[in-house]
Amino acid sequence: LYGASVPLETLPPTTPLRSASAEPARSASLEAAARARIDSALAEISQQDLTVPEQFPSARQRALDGDYKVARAIAGRLLDRLPGYHDVRLLLGRTHAWEGNYNRAREAFHEVLDRDPGYYDTYNALADTELWASRPEAALEATEKGLAKHPGRPSYLVKKAKALLALDRTDSARATVNELEKEDPKNDALSSLKSRIEP
Repeated sequence: LYGASVPLETLPPTTPLRSASAEPARSASLEAAARARIDSALAEISQQDLTVPEQFPSARQRALDGDYKVARAIAGRLLDRLPGYHDVRLLLGRTHAWEGNYNRAREAFHEVLDRDPGYYDTYNALADTELWASRPEAALEATEKGLAKHPGRPSYLVKKAKALLALDRTDSARATVNELEKEDPKNDALSSLKSRIEP
């Protein structure tokens, strides 16, 4: 054991006291690095003098690269300028869902639905989020609402089948997969869904 007179910086890194005291500094350092990346990305976009739709690919690429904070900062700025840009709000929600912040994701998706209840990809995003959150009943509800507005859409049928399988409703899942096969016989998800129904 080390006495109180031993300077903290001389303790081995694995010492609990040093490890615990380093955590706030590490967190502050990560936040500062994220802030610098955000400032840099926003400055770069500002210099290019791009329209809102022209800026969206930058936010999407940052999200796909896993830099969610920067993606959300860009998306937030775009939504300040164009609040009805649904794809930006969906991207914002998806970044929250990918990090497991499901309530924040739902808020973004429901805001899109409040503005445009028929916006196609919102139901996909909402169903994905509910499946990841282990809420198959809510995912099923999202797909049903989507199918009511856009009948026969393969992406909805895939998620509906997944939700039904998670709910152990195999017969309904089989019927949904059959419908999917009629709508889109070359759908990439067909073989995996069939194998889950008939192992």
